[in-house]
Amino acid sequence: RTAGDFAAVAAISAVRIENGAVVEAHLGIGGAEGRPARCNEAEEALLGEAPEPDAIASVARIAADNVKPISDAFCSADYRRHLVEVLMARTVREATAEAVA
Repeated sequence: RTAGDFAAVAAISAVRIENGAVVEAHLGIGGAEGRPARCNEAEEALLGEAPEPDAIASVARIAADNVKPISDAFCSADYRRHLVEVLMARTVREATAEAVA
């Protein structure tokens, strides 16, 4: 790593689970668009869902479908959209696992 290193895309998730279902969700991305952004549609889709693989994959796809990624010298918009889906699934999976534990 060097002083100029940065994430092409970053994803964050915080959830609260009650009785096996997500009752509160905060999801966001950075680096994909011109500024950090909440993933409101994905948050809404996650509410009331059990943290199962299909639900998490669906939420990640919604986040990727709603992002308006930029292209630059480091990566294309298509690759950033792909990273949003992969990283959002990963961070939601980790957040829900921690919320259940």
